[in-house]
Amino acid sequence: MAFSPLTPFFAAEFALTEAQIGLVATAMGAGSLVCSLPAGKLVDERGSRGILLAVTAVTVGLLMAMSLANGLLLLLAVYFVAGSLRPFSAVASTKATMTSVPVNRRATSVGLVHAGPSLSSAIVSALIPVLAVALGWRLGIRVVAVALLPAGWWLYRTLPKGASLRRPDRDSRAILISVLTGPGFRHSLIVWVSYMGALFVFLTFFVLYLTQELGFDPTTAGFLMAVVQTAAIVGRPLWGVASDRFLEGSMHRAALLMSIASTAVLVILALLPDSTHPAVVAVVALVAGASLMSSRPVGTTLAVQLLSDEDTARALSILSLVTWVAAMLFPPLFGLIVTTTGSWRLAWMLAASVVGVSVPVLLFLRPDESVAGEHP
Repeated sequence: MAFSPLTPFFAAEFALTEAQIGLVATAMGAGSLVCSLPAGKLVDERGSRGILLAVTAVTVGLLMAMSLANGLLLLLAVYFVAGSLRPFSAVASTKATMTSVPVNRRATSVGLVHAGPSLSSAIVSALIPVLAVALGWRLGIRVVAVALLPAGWWLYRTLPKGASLRRPDRDSRAILISVLTGPGFRHSLIVWVSYMGALFVFLTFFVLYLTQELGFDPTTAGFLMAVVQTAAIVGRPLWGVASDRFLEGSMHRAALLMSIASTAVLVILALLPDSTHPAVVAVVALVAGASLMSSRPVGTTLAVQLLSDEDTARALSILSLVTWVAAMLFPPLFGLIVTTTGSWRLAWMLAASVVGVSVPVLLFLRPDESVAGEHP
């Protein structure tokens, strides 16, 4: 999450194009892609505690390594390793949540867990540009890395050890096949791809768009990204609350509303004039945070509620696999469009069309929600 608010500094110091900026997202996606399926297997066998502690420790080291970057190559290496850690933390935390709360509270609980990345992004988006301007971006990153050490100690003291979740009697390939058999889950994957493609494009380029196209300074642009993520901190659990309490637990209805709102916000972003006032962009940022940036828990619950609890970790691994394929492909394509055409507007409209694909899928290929009611 520290990458997006630092893109103006990286682009200036290393003379990176938009297409090269997109390659960093590809490197992160490649690492996550490689580790997505192993993550589900390891969580099943080892539980969550050790994995989350290891990920926290390595993250501190990666931030230190990023502060030593001397060009694109080291950035790619750092974010490849960073990406490889994300499936482990995501599967471990979501698996524990899905299996420890009642069915009628799962959407809300998953939304709360998924607010974590938005919270971290909001903090670093507001903090890192200020530190980078005051101290230089390298020292600013090191300050953030050191600040994570108390969090690691807190995790060590508070996370329950728990028992292993190993299921040695089930074949991994058979599990994956069973998960992919249901048409509802396959349709939910199309929705998931559209969400993740647009989400990673937004995360990668929003700050750079504000600085290069709209003329904002990096501190203001970072603050606006913090506004996006703050809205997502509220939006992610609220979508779950809306589903659980007002939509009769129907994630299909919530996903349809999410798709329409996310498409609209990207279209609006594409149409902003060069002289747009920061207050107007702040309103757009709030809507983006409450819609597109809140889409992960909605898409996760939509897919997982179609399966039995024993297949949750493997389903989450498949979602992670698909997530990082999208992260590898969409940001560099977006950046290439901007670099070759010089048109941010065209690129944002194409991003809107990507997330817009989910609307007809949800309208005409409605997943069979009757499976959700069969959860134990």
